[in-house]
Amino acid sequence: TLTGAAKISGVLTFTNGKLQLGANNFTFANTASFAGTPGANKFVETNGSGQLIKSLTADVVSVELPLGAGSVYRPAFITSTGTYSNAAVGVRALSLVDANKPPMVSDYLNAHWQVTKTGVTGTVSVTGQYADADISGTESNLRGYFFNGTDWSSTGEAHDEALNRITAPVSGAAGDIFAM
Repeated sequence: TLTGAAKISGVLTFTNGKLQLGANNFTFANTASFAGTPGANKFVETNGSGQLIKSLTADVVSVELPLGAGSVYRPAFITSTGTYSNAAVGVRALSLVDANKPPMVSDYLNAHWQVTKTGVTGTVSVTGQYADADISGTESNLRGYFFNGTDWSSTGEAHDEALNRITAPVSGAAGDIFAM
């Protein structure tokens, strides 16, 4: 369990157990990576307000953030293009329905990812990987959405039922990635 903010620039190796963030942020430098196989009860747990933050200095394609909530592995994948100045993308996995879900929606996930973005001039997309148990309703009806605090957008979304993944472009400095 982190007792303060931390940053890693080398390799985080998963062998057993979870790294719990609590209210603290854990930053992966642009050179940082992870080894081992994250999965059930073996990941960075966002069990409070802390985020797993990935520093960016160049374009990335599907960089995995080994996140989860509770005992469920719910990684996020970052793809970005553009220019970078002290750039970072932070993600927090949550194992509950997005509180901003419109009430009339009947197909959705019981999970979402809170995202922050700084220092990127260009595009950032975040993909969230969910568990089958997260699905409420019909999976084939799910689409990726970004909520910027005011509006939902599915422009540029992608969804992959085979991999249990939804993707949405991050169109603001902060917001939620969700499927409905």
